[in-house]
Formats: sequence, C-alpha cells, structure tokens
Amino acid sequence: MTPGLLKSCFIGGLKPEIRHDVKLLRPFDVHEAIAYAQQVDAKLAELKVRSFSRNISSASQFKPTQLSDITNTPKNEHSSRNENFRRLTAAKIEFRRKNRLCFNCDEKFSREHVCADPKRQVLLIDVYDNGDLIEHQSDDSEEPEVIACAVYGIPAPKSIRTMKINGLVLNCPAIFLVDSGSSHNFIDISLVKKLKGHLDTSHPFTVKIANGGSLTSTGCLAQVSIRIQHYAAVLDFYALPLGGCDIVLGVQWLRTLGPVLWDFDKMIMQFVIGTTTFSISSPQPQEPQSISSLQMDKLLTHDHCLGAALFVLQVGADKTVPSPQSQLNATQDSDLQVLLAKYQSIFQSPSGLPPSRNHDHRIPLLEGCKPPSARPYKYGPFQKTEIEKCVKELLESGFIRPSHSPFSSPVLLVKKKEGTWRMCMDYRALNLLTIKDKYPIPLIDEFLDELFGAQYFSKLDLRSGYHQIRMHLADIEKTAFRTHEGHYEFLVMPFGLTNAPASFQSLMNEIFRPYLRKFILVFFDDILIYSTSWELHLQHVSIALSVLELHHLFVKLSKCAFGKQQIEYLGHIVSQNGVAADPSKLNAIADWPLPTSVKALRGFLGLTGYYRKFIPQFGRISAPLTQLTKKDGFKWSPAATAAFQELKNAMLSPQVLALPNFSKPFVIESDASGVGIGVVLQQGGRPIAFTSQVLGPKNQALSAYEREMLAVVHAVKKWQSYLLGSHFIIQTDHHSLKYFLQNRANSPFQQKWVSKLLGFDYEIQYRKGQ
Repeated sequence: MTPGLLKSCFIGGLKPEIRHDVKLLRPFDVHEAIAYAQQVDAKLAELKVRSFSRNISSASQFKPTQLSDITNTPKNEHSSRNENFRRLTAAKIEFRRKNRLCFNCDEKFSREHVCADPKRQVLLIDVYDNGDLIEHQSDDSEEPEVIACAVYGIPAPKSIRTMKINGLVLNCPAIFLVDSGSSHNFIDISLVKKLKGHLDTSHPFTVKIANGGSLTSTGCLAQVSIRIQHYAAVLDFYALPLGGCDIVLGVQWLRTLGPVLWDFDKMIMQFVIGTTTFSISSPQPQEPQSISSLQMDKLLTHDHCLGAALFVLQVGADKTVPSPQSQLNATQDSDLQVLLAKYQSIFQSPSGLPPSRNHDHRIPLLEGCKPPSARPYKYGPFQKTEIEKCVKELLESGFIRPSHSPFSSPVLLVKKKEGTWRMCMDYRALNLLTIKDKYPIPLIDEFLDELFGAQYFSKLDLRSGYHQIRMHLADIEKTAFRTHEGHYEFLVMPFGLTNAPASFQSLMNEIFRPYLRKFILVFFDDILIYSTSWELHLQHVSIALSVLELHHLFVKLSKCAFGKQQIEYLGHIVSQNGVAADPSKLNAIADWPLPTSVKALRGFLGLTGYYRKFIPQFGRISAPLTQLTKKDGFKWSPAATAAFQELKNAMLSPQVLALPNFSKPFVIESDASGVGIGVVLQQGGRPIAFTSQVLGPKNQALSAYEREMLAVVHAVKKWQSYLLGSHFIIQTDHHSLKYFLQNRANSPFQQKWVSKLLGFDYEIQYRKGQ
C-alpha cells in the first residue's frame, strides 16, 4: 500500500470523535497521524474525567431515599445503604463480567433483564491509568472496533478471487478490476504518468473508500481507448492512487453494457452490444514464477511492492539441485538486445497465410474409402458462443473459409491454462482412413545426450506452429468441419490430424539440417540453441533467427528464453551441471490421488515412467502397481498403497544426472538380487542413467552367478548406443564374473550371453559389496 493510502486507512478507522480532530491537524504520514490520534485521545479522556467529576458533585445533592443502595464495599470505603453513589473498582467490574451479573443489582444479566429496584443510580468506576495502552473487550453485545486493510499477495489455491482481467490502455498492458461497488471508473496515477496523458484538473473531487477514509482525485483523463480481450471502448477515468490494479471499471462502465451475465465461480461475464456478444474471462491465478535479481531490484523500487528472498541449499553431490542461472552482465545483455532488435519482425503476429512450401501438409487416404461425415455435437449456449468467437477469429485471420466439401468432422472445445478456450477438430474418423506417415520422431533422451559442455542456452517457441504450414490444395476439402452455424475448411494445417506431427518435424529438420546436433536441437516447435561460450552463442542465435526469418516462421517472444545457463526443455532442467527432472512436473505426481481404476493407474505409471531413468530401483518399487494393470488384475490392497506412496516419495527426490562425455570411458555398475536387477551407467563418479527390472519366476530360479550376468547383459543391451565403439568398464560385486571371458560357456544361458556381448570392448572389475 502507498503511504497516502495507508494513512487514509488509519484515519478512516478511527472513532468519529478522534477522526475529525486528526483530519484538521493534516498529518504528513501515518506515523504522524498515530501521534496526533494518541494526543487527541488523551485530551478526550481528560475531558471525560472532568465531566464525570462534575456529575458526581451534582449527584451528591440528591436525597438518600432517591438513590439505590446495592454495594458490598466495606464501611471504610464510605459505602452504606444510604450513600448517594456506588463505587465499582476494576476488580469488581471484572468479577461481574465473568459471572454475568448486572451492574445495578446482584441478579444475572440478560437482554430481557429488568432491575427489581428501578430507582436512579450513579455508578463510579475507578480506572488507574499507568500510562500504558490497555485493550478492553466487552462480553456483552458491544463489538470491538476493527481496522481492516487489504494486502495484495500470492493468492491461496482455493481462495475467493475478484474479477481481474489483463487488457490494454492506449496499447499499454494493464490490469483491470471490475468492481460493481465503485461508482466511477478510476485509473492509477502511476499509469497516467506512464501514458503521459493530460489530466483535466478543473473539477477535483473526494472519493470515499470502503474503510471509511477518503481520497482526492487529482483530475479526469478523458476519452481513453481500452481493449479487453475482444472488447474495445473509449472511456473517461478519474486519477487515484490505486493498489493491486491499474484500472477500476465501476458502475459508470457497467451501466453502458445493458444486461450482464456474470458467473463468479468461473469468473466469466457476458454481455451483448448491438448484435455482437462479448465474453470476458478472468485468468486463473498462476503459480509464483522465479525472477532474476535485476527484475526483483526493479520491482522493489516501486513504493507499493514488497519482497522477500529465500535461498534453499541441499548438501550432497548427487542430489544437489543445479546452481541458479547467472544473470547476464551489462555488455552481454546489450549485445543480446541489439541482436533481438535486428530480427524484431519474426516476433510479430503473422498477417495472412504462410507461403507454400514443399512440406505443405497432405492427407493420403486409403483407396476406395468414403468421405467421413459426422454431425456436430450438441452444445449449450455458452459453448456455442465460444465456438462462434473462435470461428470468427479464424475467418478474420484467413486460416479457414466456408466449405462445400463432402467431408465433415465435429468440433471440440479444450480449455487452456490461462482460462480461454481452443477449438479443436475431432478428426478421429478421418484419421482411421489416412495412410500413416513413417517419418521418424526424435527421442528426447538422444537430445539430452548432445548437450555436454554447453554453458549457454536459448529456447525458441513458434507461434501456433501448425498454423504456419499450409494445406496442400488437393487436401483442403478433407479438413472440413461443421459447427452449429456453418461448414468450414482449413487453408492451414489444423490440430488433430494423424500425420501433422510428422509434417511439422520434417519441415523443421529440413530448414535446420546444416546445424542439427552442432548447436541446434528441434523437437516440433521447441528449438534449443546451445553453445560453449557467449561469443559463439550470439552467432548461433543469430543463425537460428535468420533461418526462421528466411522461411517466414514466427516466434512467440513471451515463451522464449535467451542466454540462460539453466533452462527448462521438454520437461527437464538442463545446465552445465547436468540434467534434472522439472520440479513443476513432479508436483503433478505429488498431488496424484489414489488410483481407483486401471486407467488412472496407467496414467500415473506413464507419468512416473517418463522420469524412470532418474530413479534408482524404479522397477522394484513399481512392480506391485504394474501387476495391477494386467487383465482382470486390478485389486487394490495395502501392499499397492505402500508401493504407490513409496513411488511418489522416490519421484519427489530424483537424482541430478550428468551429461555423457563420449570422449571418456563409461562405467556400468550392476547388481542383482533374488527378485530383480539394478544397473547404473556412470562417468567420473556421477550417474548418467538408472535402470532396474523385476525378474520373472523363470529367472528368479537361476543361480546367483547367472542373475548377476543377466544384469550385465541387460545393461549392455539397453545402453549399447553409448558403449559401441569405445572401451567401457563393468563393475560387479560377484567375484566369479571377473573371469567370465576366460571361463568356458557350458550352459545355454552362458552361450547366449557370450554371443550378445561380442563386438563390445569391455573389461570386468570386481567391486566389494557394501
């Protein structure tokens, strides 16, 4: 809160007899207001004492028969049944409050209580003032006065939210608060200065705020153009020091909308202007995002911002979280900004259709098939409004056009993270008739193996990447979809087609082919640039941006990152220290409820299996859960619950793996037990990957020697891409395996394993068991 707003909140919460005197003194800040309030309160207390003394003097002139005599004080306190007044000390007052006794008689007090002797009485209360501030709270109907002020912070996950919307004021980003309790529209003074707007100060007025205080508007900013999502208007605003938002839209704006449909649960409001229906939605609260020290320093320069820094360190070589990314120095940041300004055009929104390329998307169908045609799904009024809005946007952008195609697919609405809706086509019937493309999709593990030695990373994310590829002319009619209001077809590649990922990956591989695995990795629309030095990184980023500019591909700047020493890529955190699982993805595992069906259990195992190479003994831990996924095998038990919790705990503390260096030898450390095998691939004492597997009944019956050998063969087979063509070391705690190459292969198992290890250059070392 600003100092002025804090002062107003304090003065507004004072008692009326104190508030007016403090206002007349015109305090400079809240501290001066507190000092004035204490002085005024002391003055009023002294006046009350004098007034009470005068009342006592006048009461002494009453006749004894006109006064009640209900005191229990000793005679040395001058109390008798014929005294003119009764003296109540603080202790007696507290005693009567605790026992809920009437102050006038000895009966129990209640709201319906009437004293038996209704004669006039004068009560004297002794108060001993020791100079300290004492807080009193009555047990009766009187409530203590409460001073409330709003503090803006991180919202709780399930807290009640207000209607805050992101929008534009004269093309400047701003936060709008829709407030039906505000009579006028208000704008923050700091935003007025930023917009360099001219305030009309001829008619200043006072604004009363909710806590009883008041603020003075310095003027009016007339005819300001705003834009909230798809709604645009020109409004007048009164300047005020606001906290927590930039704009307040009050009744002055709401009355121009007519009837408004307002859903406070989903934070969506709808209204109709003319023939156009507008729907404005408040975004969902986002999780706190990490910022750099420079960004925090800029935030703390504003007087309405508060901040705190928290550093968490964990000791341990293998489980240490990668060090935080370092901030670029001034020279590096300047060089980067100059480079990005040179390619500013590719960060803009595309206008019109993308150019035709050799990779325009085709939809080859099976011979003799009939065009699939499905009627649209049934939707409610709100969903129909969202579909109409999406269709209107696609028509305005030129991505779709009206169609007379014999093909037809229904549409679906998918909610995005920010609360808006995306319209997707249900092409399942069309995909069943499509000949599948065999273009290879890259493996993420192979991408991560290329990053050894890199110190600087940049990530580019294309803007609606699929829509930057055109449809082949002969296949446009096959993309037709039908809504409740019309029939349309795509001129660009839509989402949901079975071969769309292959078409997109083939285009990206084609344009970046000379630089792949040298300093660029491409996984669909995620482009990673990595370099060993800052000078090289600037050159590599420039090459990547020039390639995108040459092929008319556009990038969304808000999803990009440049010059980082630690970056998130494909669900992993990558740095020069190694690769780790993305903590934000692991939060979904921590919050996963207990599975109640095979489908839910398979979803959990699929998510955890993505990071299984980070978890030692993953196979042993997940074995009881894997058994439940078999046909008619889902019978939940306490053992399954224990395995579920153990796997969740293991996923929340994953290892930080080293990046492989193919110029140095690898080490395989294997071990086997009566029920499973576990192996780790390492280099320089740091793990690169873990693998484990539960043995079946047949393999559990093998001897210890054979189980240990089975673990070695399993590791070599799994990591042969690392081991082929180079010398590697196998470490085992089974001493007899050290002489495996010299022993004669007698059993069929040994003969089979020898054949699988042929062609590898390795040596077996004995490692004492721990």
